[in-house]
Amino acid sequence: VFSPSEIQQAINFGYRAIKLFPASLLGISYINHIKAAFDPVPFFIAAGGMKTRDINLWLSNGYGAIILGRELIKNYQIDQDLEKWLKGK
Repeated sequence: VFSPSEIQQAINFGYRAIKLFPASLLGISYINHIKAAFDPVPFFIAAGGMKTRDINLWLSNGYGAIILGRELIKNYQIDQDLEKWLKGK
């Protein structure tokens, strides 16, 4: 979903997890601006334009999960930032 009305419609359909797309266009603080309008607040997933180096930043700003895509593998190698994150460094 993209807009607050789409989020509300998804909640009305019974969805408890909401994928925001494209999250990079909406911005990292988007859910902080809109979540007060929703009760209960759904589990938000950020997707679209996510960078591995920003995983912790997005998660610490209220997103329950992020979806990574084409940035994960470059030149047939796993992204180094993702490897570091997985190892906890």
